[in-house]
Amino acid sequence: MRQRFARAIAALPIVIASTGASGGASEPAHAAPQYVALDPFVVPIVDSDRLTGNLRLKLVLDAGDAATAEKMKLRLPILRQAAMGGAIDFARLHASPFLPVNAELLEGNLTAAMAGPDLGHARVLITEVSATNG
Repeated sequence: MRQRFARAIAALPIVIASTGASGGASEPAHAAPQYVALDPFVVPIVDSDRLTGNLRLKLVLDAGDAATAEKMKLRLPILRQAAMGGAIDFARLHASPFLPVNAELLEGNLTAAMAGPDLGHARVLITEVSATNG
C-alpha cells in the first residue's frame, strides 16, 4: 500500500511538469468572437384573431469569424426581416403575455429562420425578451 502511494506521489510532479511545459505554446491563438447586433423590435402576440400583447426582442448574431460577420453586416435588412418573420411565427404559436417566454425554443426557431448557405453556423443570441400585455 505504501509503495503504491509512494509511486503515485513520485509520478505526480512528472504529470504536472509535462502539462505545464506544453501549456499553450503549441496551441494556436483563438480569434476573438464576432457578434452582429440587430436593432430591437416588437412583434404582436395574436391569439384567436385578437391582439393580446407584444413580444419585445433584442438579438445578437454570433458570427463565429470576421468574414461571416462582414457578410452579415451587408445582409442586415434581410436578416432582420427573417428574424421578424420567425418571431411573429413564434409569438402566434408559443407566446402569451401571461406566461414566461420560452427563450430556448425562440432561439432555436430564430436560428433556423435566419440560416443561410453563406452564413455558416451563425447562431442567434437573445439578449432581451419580454411578453407584455397591450
